[in-house]
Amino acid sequence: DVDTFADGLLMGFTQLFSGVIIILSTLGIMFWLHPLIALAVVVLTPLSIFVARFIATRTSRFFKEQAAYFSEDYLPHPTPLFSPLPFPFLPFSSFL
Repeated sequence: DVDTFADGLLMGFTQLFSGVIIILSTLGIMFWLHPLIALAVVVLTPLSIFVARFIATRTSRFFKEQAAYFSEDYLPHPTPLFSPLPFPFLPFSSFL
């Protein structure tokens, strides 16, 4: 079992080292070919990850609120099949 663990650990380090070398060499070639575009990629990639994480956490919270609002525990009566509104409105606090 120790040999299997050591082999897995060695394989993990090998893949990590290989991945770092590939990323660094790709960035080096990008900066060598066109530094402005490479700089844009280096700046915008972490920014897009941050924005995606921000949107995902916000929408997750809104989804949980919406699920609680439309759950059978919250609405004791059945939802009508036809409504004058295209969709039931959520409380204003859900959007803050």
